[in-house]
Amino acid sequence: MLMATLMRTIILTCLLGMVSIKTAQCGPDNIAPLAKVTASSSINSDYDASKVTDGVIYVSNKGEWASQSTMSYWGKIDDKPWIQLTWSSERNINKSDLYDRPDVKTHTAGGVLHFSDGSLINVIQIPNDGSAKVVTFPSKKVKWVRFNINDGDGLNLGLSEIEIYPSPEDYTDYVSWVDPYIETTRCRYFYFITGNQPYGMISAAPMTRNRNQDGGGYNYNSMEVLGFPQIHCWMLSGITFMPTTGSINPSDGEQRWKSAFSHDDEIVRPGYHRLYLKDYHVWVEQTTTDRVSFYRLTYTKDAMSKILLNLGGYVATSTMTDELVNKVSNTELEGSVNTTGRAWGGPENVRIFFVMQFDRPFETLDGWADTAKFTNISQLKGKSGSTPRRKDRG
Repeated sequence: MLMATLMRTIILTCLLGMVSIKTAQCGPDNIAPLAKVTASSSINSDYDASKVTDGVIYVSNKGEWASQSTMSYWGKIDDKPWIQLTWSSERNINKSDLYDRPDVKTHTAGGVLHFSDGSLINVIQIPNDGSAKVVTFPSKKVKWVRFNINDGDGLNLGLSEIEIYPSPEDYTDYVSWVDPYIETTRCRYFYFITGNQPYGMISAAPMTRNRNQDGGGYNYNSMEVLGFPQIHCWMLSGITFMPTTGSINPSDGEQRWKSAFSHDDEIVRPGYHRLYLKDYHVWVEQTTTDRVSFYRLTYTKDAMSKILLNLGGYVATSTMTDELVNKVSNTELEGSVNTTGRAWGGPENVRIFFVMQFDRPFETLDGWADTAKFTNISQLKGKSGSTPRRKDRG
């Protein structure tokens, strides 16, 4: 059980893995970055219209489009701000996500989505904290989409991001049709695995319920992430990774270090997963190769970041024991952990070996075992022995 503390920063992107990351391209991807972006106005180049497709979300005063709009003393919005995405050819679309600027002093509260086919959709109740407003609609074939702001509060109304998603008519391969959410309210622990390749050794995914099956693992109805186990297999599971910020007592366990998240800004498709940990203000992106998990962490607020690696206790039906971890350098750890206590058969003990690499040095490496704390360590040995969760089922 380890906790690596990284340096304080405004936007910190950490790449955890062994080679350079490549975002998986399978599944219907956001096509907004492929469009030309124009707007009614922008206050300056730092808040140019192009910022709404740069992928920077939830970060105050970065990656935002801000218009020159003002407001009269009786509340009228002057300048009538709008922003438009135009593609080089027609696209079939059925979903748009709108993100307001994450500044409570200026709130784009509502507007109208106009489409090149002549249709329009009224958009209301856009959140004022920068989180997503999801707008779904029957498939439309369009060349451009324009958003006109008609309600808001404050100066320089705008948006942090616009995401546009293709409808099935534009899916380019069979994998794009896969819906990983199917059965995630009742399926077994190991069925939802977004960080996995066919026959791969890595099977990583966020965990929202720490149960063997019957809705364990990732459950769509649960709105909190307990961590990101790297192994989700039949009778084999473990090595939980969790990014956090601020003051965390890891001995309190996953129910204390968990974080809320929302499906509205989540992207789920085979081989790629993106979600936002609200409690820690961290975007977590996950993908994988056959043997390596990759995580890109984007911290959207100034904070001391701490990354937990839990190598003890239950994950699904397995219990992790006898962990051994060595600090190779300030950017690399290597170790192993034993897994035991399987309720449905299999070897009594299976040992898993791993390497964890960071794209930038961490400041300190601390550890914990139950309530015992270890500071600035280079090695940690864990306890042996386990008690099955339930002897009849795990």
